[in-house]
Amino acid sequence: MSPTLSQAPLEDILAHIPCSRVMQYKAGDTIYREAQTPGNIYLVIGGMVKVSRIAQTGQEIIVDLYGTDEFFGLSAFMQKGGSGERATTLKTAQLMSW
Repeated sequence: MSPTLSQAPLEDILAHIPCSRVMQYKAGDTIYREAQTPGNIYLVIGGMVKVSRIAQTGQEIIVDLYGTDEFFGLSAFMQKGGSGERATTLKTAQLMSW
């Protein structure tokens, strides 16, 4: 019985998608902003990324935190004309994107 997508190791998934170069971001760098449509899906190679939204009250709401071997940006990628999400690095991070 072959593994389902959710059970497949990360290495198997990465073997089926073309590689991008690894990009380095310093702590506090913005990867994409609320008004931008990112146009990419990202994989954290190292470091930590915070994805957040700004509430109507102006308060930042953290959507999720992403660490090594985790993908992010899919919800922003699927939206047209900006998703309302912001992705920033919490510590120096290395990312690949597609």
